[in-house]
Amino acid sequence: MSGQAGAIRVSEFHALELLDGKRVSVASLPGEDPSEATRRWFEHASLPYERWAAAALGPLEELFAELVAEGRLPIAPYRAVPRSLIGGEELLTPGAQPEERFDPPRLLRMALHQQPLDEAWLSLLLTRPLPRADWARLAERVGAVLAATEPIARASEEPGRAEAVPPTADKTEPGVLGRLGLRQRGQPRLALEVQVTPQRLPLDELAEVKLQLHFRNEGDEPAELYPGLAQPEARSGWGGPRWTVAVEAAGFPQERVRLVELRTWYGPPGMPPAASFFAPFSREVKPGATLTHELTACWIPRARLPAESVHPAVLDPEEMDGLGGWPHLGRSAILVLGQTREAMQAAMAKSQDFLRGNVVLFLPPRGLFQVTLGYRHEPWMGFAPRQSWGLTARPCELLIDTPSP
Repeated sequence: MSGQAGAIRVSEFHALELLDGKRVSVASLPGEDPSEATRRWFEHASLPYERWAAAALGPLEELFAELVAEGRLPIAPYRAVPRSLIGGEELLTPGAQPEERFDPPRLLRMALHQQPLDEAWLSLLLTRPLPRADWARLAERVGAVLAATEPIARASEEPGRAEAVPPTADKTEPGVLGRLGLRQRGQPRLALEVQVTPQRLPLDELAEVKLQLHFRNEGDEPAELYPGLAQPEARSGWGGPRWTVAVEAAGFPQERVRLVELRTWYGPPGMPPAASFFAPFSREVKPGATLTHELTACWIPRARLPAESVHPAVLDPEEMDGLGGWPHLGRSAILVLGQTREAMQAAMAKSQDFLRGNVVLFLPPRGLFQVTLGYRHEPWMGFAPRQSWGLTARPCELLIDTPSP
């Protein structure tokens, strides 16, 4: 049996095919079901293309929605049509759009690029002929999205081992042998690794996301950490232990992602805690040991966000958080840091401003995201840790791609 590895994604206004460009015949072993052997082989060979198509779908949906809203593409919502209505070059015109209309619409299927190892095809349902220059501009923009999403899609899903690093500053007193000059004091060296569960989030349901952080000490002295006290870096007025969060949304401009604290209070910072406040949160990681800490976040897809709850007048009534001029507010999904699904469901039922008071991450509603978490602490007011740390984990992935089962 033969075939071609690849993936197909159908969206509201387009269909995208990504293929490996070679036709392969799969042989089965004696006694093996040929159809099952073929299915397994192509399923494995198609994985990079499935990830690539999933990563490209989100930014392409936004691109086509923008072009259709501006009236710059004569297309109808995509659907399957009889073979007699499928065309290619003959549906393109050399100049301005003529008055001719297609009734029923004609399906344009054109290659975006064809390389020895990859093929990309785009299908649109045209309501009238498309000028060749418009097709060229569209193909260029779609090609840019494919080029931006391919590296992350083809990257290994299993990140390498995190590198252990020393503290940025260390005030630990030397031991007895060190004070006598009999042994040079070593250093703790920490590696931070992060695991996220689930890695695939639904388009239509709230989900609870668990981020498990592992602090591994590969040095020869104990390390001091305060993960239970850490706050997101976006939290205003806090200079103690904190989490850093950076997100790369494949195929989207960086401005499409935003981390912000939706404040309910705008006064000057209060008095920082006394030194005694921090002590109960201290955790020691001995040489060779690993400290595990879990963070929780609640995923709220765009489909479940009431329109009034993401209006600037509700989220930022005093216009102090800079959301009024951000054009992506009403078309984003949200990850609420530090909240459970149950807590957010209860808050949603009580008030339209249920997001205020939280640190939230605004994301495109669909796509493949690389999330990089870090942990930092250094001296601050009454906080005087033995060491200062600036740790960054390798990126972990979140894929927002499918409806809930």
